[in-house]
Amino acid sequence: MTRIHLAEYELEATIIDTPITKKWLERFQNQELPLISNFDFSTRDKLFAILKEYELLWSKFGLSELIVKDPIELLDQSRLADIHTAIVQIQKKYSKGPGITPILNKRTNNEWDIAHDSLHKLEEIIISGNANFNKTQPTSDHDSNAITEHWQWKSNFTADEWYDSTSFGTTNLELRFTELGRHPWECYLYSPDRWEQEGSLRGNLLPAIQLNIRNTKQSPTKEYEQWCKENSLPVIGSRVPFARIEDNNFLKAVDSITKESTLSIK
Repeated sequence: MTRIHLAEYELEATIIDTPITKKWLERFQNQELPLISNFDFSTRDKLFAILKEYELLWSKFGLSELIVKDPIELLDQSRLADIHTAIVQIQKKYSKGPGITPILNKRTNNEWDIAHDSLHKLEEIIISGNANFNKTQPTSDHDSNAITEHWQWKSNFTADEWYDSTSFGTTNLELRFTELGRHPWECYLYSPDRWEQEGSLRGNLLPAIQLNIRNTKQSPTKEYEQWCKENSLPVIGSRVPFARIEDNNFLKAVDSITKESTLSIK
């Protein structure tokens, strides 16, 4: 188990053992990486304010799942699922005529609908939103003045090592590609007929980590697998997973991130 220092918290995490993560740790372990971009939790805050304002109404209609004591609860996907289930169930319970929605909207000045929409938006943020920590603060994920200190023209990893080090789902901590041209997934998406001209697997590493709230599983498309085969490549993923955080204080740490926060791997 590895210790992750995030904001004011020390968290337990499991490093994903791959050729790329090993090399990154050799070079950047124990370095403090400053925050360069944070999550946008304005939707979470809006949802929490609505749920808090109408607590008595939720109690009257037996919607105890909508009573939230701490906004951090709303960063937990399972908690959001509980709330959404309660919304669906009460709509089914009062299914005759126009249903319960007009009544609840009237009692909440239409914020019942706003809360429902905000919940779905927040679920998207929890999956796709991220915070980025980067010591060099590059202006580009490709070759730029900010990353020349660590730039190498030779390939640092074989194609098979790339295959072993990448995935398609998100992990709590992941590394970013830093390439002269396009890595395989990017090339497949935007210029699939130009791998020989634009493709790049140099694997230049940066003191940079992306923080995600959720770990997700995804699989490559059959079309991408075929493209890799045609270009004599293993099925290299679109992401470089680094670590899964397994700590009860993780969401508290995420919520506490400020512009002065740093992240480091101890």
